[in-house]
Amino acid sequence: MPAHVLRFWESRFSQVRPMKKGGGRRYYRPEDIALLRGIRARLYDDGLSIKDVQAQIRTQGVASIAVAPPGGQARARPRSAPPPAEPVEDSDAVLAQQDDTRERLGSALESLLAAREKLNKALQ
Repeated sequence: MPAHVLRFWESRFSQVRPMKKGGGRRYYRPEDIALLRGIRARLYDDGLSIKDVQAQIRTQGVASIAVAPPGGQARARPRSAPPPAEPVEDSDAVLAQQDDTRERLGSALESLLAAREKLNKALQ
């Protein structure tokens, strides 16, 4: 989770209270992490607004939002495995296409390098 998002959520959810050490470093306790995971799930996965999540915390308590860490006793929702990759029926055709693409990219790179060299000479 990006630091700016955590800081913003700290300003919106008073229940998130990381310990602050010297130099302004924040240390999140396991309870903070569980709450932040729950907030993230409600906002991103469930599509709730910040006001909706704040209201849920107010009416149902922090425990209704907090999510156990992976490997904990419970998870808010199990994550499904990614769908299996579709098999490639003609690997020779794929390899030929990759070789063609590689050649075209190499040619484009040579053209760009030549153009850069011309520009450098013109600027001198």
